[in-house]
Amino acid sequence: MYLYYLFINDDDWTDREEKLLPFVSEKRRRKILSYRFSKDKKLSLYAALLLPAACSEQYGLLLEKNNILWPEKGKPVLLTHPEVHFSISHSGNCAAVAVSDEETGLDVEQLSRSPVKHSERFFSSRENEAIQKSAHPDLEFFRIWTRKEAYGKYLGTGLSDHVLKTNMLDPKHDRQITERILTPAGSVSREELTDLSLPLTDGSIPASALYCSIYGRGQQLKETLISPSELTEFFSQLF
Repeated sequence: MYLYYLFINDDDWTDREEKLLPFVSEKRRRKILSYRFSKDKKLSLYAALLLPAACSEQYGLLLEKNNILWPEKGKPVLLTHPEVHFSISHSGNCAAVAVSDEETGLDVEQLSRSPVKHSERFFSSRENEAIQKSAHPDLEFFRIWTRKEAYGKYLGTGLSDHVLKTNMLDPKHDRQITERILTPAGSVSREELTDLSLPLTDGSIPASALYCSIYGRGQQLKETLISPSELTEFFSQLF
């Protein structure tokens, strides 16, 4: 299983993004440009572009923009290589893609003061109990939320009633979930972060840090942190 991710340094839509836009399909382009804010447009664009880069480096595949099906509902698919599975996500200043030989689902969420008080509406009693007992309730909230999002993408249903009602702390899910904290300097495990004993609500955690959950059969995760300029160089050389 491979995780590729990048961070943007600013929110402006520039000539770089204009030059990269033709490398995505017309349908994906419409989705990207439908976002109101430039930051969201950039993240949606880079999330889509990370996929060809990951597939090229890890599988030796040259993906043309129209080889990727982006349905309104359900999972996106590589039309010419359906044996390769992927999932994309973006939040904060980060865009990410997970690529695997098995079905997979990915979610990233920027760490911040979480809406813990609203968790009873969406989480099971076991999940809410875990948040209440946690020394890091905000971190626990995002742990559970990203697990649900990733599970929904894995199933291809999104946040359905079934996913929302599922206890994502059940051991059977633990065996299929890989979790990381992503930062512009690289990633750390959840355990490494909580060992720092830094509460999320006082600003001690970098504002750019994100919780990342990947749902799929247990495989060793290989991570690649790439910059927007490196991704641009990839496309300029390849195409």
